[in-house]
Amino acid sequence: MKKIKILSIYRDYLTTNSGTSIRIRSILEYLDKYKNLDITVCSFDKKYNNFKHIHLSNNFLNDNYKLIKYIKESNINIIIVHTINSYCYLIPIKLFTNIKIILEMHGFMEDAYLIYTRKYNIKYLFYKFISIITYYSCDIITTCSETAKKRLSKYNKNIVTVYGGVDLKLFNPQIKSGRYIKKDKKIVIAYVGNDRLWQGLNWFIDFYNDFSQKYQDFRLVVISSGKHKPDYYRNIEYLKPLLHEEVARLLIDCDILIIPRLQNKVNYFSFPSKLPEYLAMGKVVVASNTSDVNKVIINNFNGVIYEPGNKFILEKTLLYLKDKKLRKKLGGESFNTAKNMTWKKQIDIFYKSLNSLIK
Repeated sequence: MKKIKILSIYRDYLTTNSGTSIRIRSILEYLDKYKNLDITVCSFDKKYNNFKHIHLSNNFLNDNYKLIKYIKESNINIIIVHTINSYCYLIPIKLFTNIKIILEMHGFMEDAYLIYTRKYNIKYLFYKFISIITYYSCDIITTCSETAKKRLSKYNKNIVTVYGGVDLKLFNPQIKSGRYIKKDKKIVIAYVGNDRLWQGLNWFIDFYNDFSQKYQDFRLVVISSGKHKPDYYRNIEYLKPLLHEEVARLLIDCDILIIPRLQNKVNYFSFPSKLPEYLAMGKVVVASNTSDVNKVIINNFNGVIYEPGNKFILEKTLLYLKDKKLRKKLGGESFNTAKNMTWKKQIDIFYKSLNSLIK
C-alpha cells in the first residue's frame, strides 16, 4: 500500500492542556490509525512522542525554509495547517510548492481580536485580509460548525464540518471518582475550560454569586486556565487545572455541567469542544444556544439549552433541574448522543476529505 505523506503544522505547543491542543492531538491520534498515512508533526514543542517531529522556533524565515525543504525532500503529499494562526507557514508553502493544503479551522482571528479590543483598526483589517487570502489558498477547509462552514463558503467551496469529538475510554459514566471534591447533599454545578471572554465564565460567576444567595442547595466547582481565583468569585470551589485525562474523574462527581457562552461573533461560529465530553459523562448538560449547540442538544430530551445571557431563564432552568430523576433521564440520553460523536466518527469524515485530494 502506497503511503500518503502528511505534514501537520501547528504554530504553538501541542502538549499544552488547552482545548485547541487537545483537539489537534485527538485528530492526529485518530488519523494515525489509518495505515496508509505517514504523518510528520511540526510544533513549538522540543519533541512530540509517537510521531516524527520538526521543532518550530517561530523564526519566520528559518521555519519556512526548513518546512519547504522538508516538503520537497520528503515528497510530502498533503499539508494540514492547524488554525488560521499558522497562515505565516501556509502562504509561503503555497507560493513555493505545489502541495495540497488542508486548513483545519478552529475560529476566526479577527472575531477574537474584536472581543478584546472592540476596535476596527489596522490590526483587525490585517487579520481579515490575511485570513481571506488563506481561505482562497487552501484545497479543503475543515471547520467545527455549520455556521462557520456557511461563512467560509464565500471564499472556498470545499468546506467540511468536523465537530469536536470524544474519546469514550476517557469520558463515560463508569469512570471512577478522583475524589477532587467532597460529595454532600447539594447539587454540584461544574464548569471546566478556559476563562477567555467569549466563554462567558465571568458572566456566569456574576449570575451564580446572586443565585447562590437565594438558593442554598447548589454548589459551583470551576476548573479554569486562570492561575488564581479572582476575588469576586465568591462561594465558588476553584480548583487547579487538571490534565485532560483526569477531567472526567472530577465530572463524575458533579450533577450539572454548564456551558455559559454569550452571543457574539466568536460563539456564533465556534462550536464548544467540551460539549461532546460533557455529554459522554451521562450528566445533564446546560448550554447557551450558540453556534450549532441546538443541532446536538434537543431541549429537555438530552440536555437543556437557554437563550445566551438570559439570567431569568437560566435561574428557572437550574431550579427545574433540582429533580434528581429528571437529571438522570436527561443524562442517559446525553450519553446516547455522545456515542454518535466519537473522535473516530469525526475523523472518518476528515479522512475522506483528505483522501479525496490524492488522485
